[in-house]
Amino acid sequence: MLLMFAALAKVEGNADFANKYWSELQPWAEYLRKEGMDPANQLSTDDFAGHLAHNANLSIKAILALGGYSVLADMTNRKPEAAAYRELARNMAKQWVELAQDGDHFRLAFDKP
Repeated sequence: MLLMFAALAKVEGNADFANKYWSELQPWAEYLRKEGMDPANQLSTDDFAGHLAHNANLSIKAILALGGYSVLADMTNRKPEAAAYRELARNMAKQWVELAQDGDHFRLAFDKP
């Protein structure tokens, strides 16, 4: 949802729609800040693998969503929040590359080759 709100804001050139729902967006971003880097055991669209903890695919989606949230925060003049979430997304992305790297490809889960 955060990415869809960010995409809409980019297309419309403003984040008025996101601003209207900020009280709903903020808890999503906070959840991803806490849980998104290393997801718990859960079923995802990678359902061929069944339930999976440490899912790199879910993690990168969380990181991208946090980047989108930082754009929305910037567009709604929440500059300190925008800067904090932008830095968070950048740091998480660097960590993701280290955890997911597996030679010439990336892992499905951080703890499995």
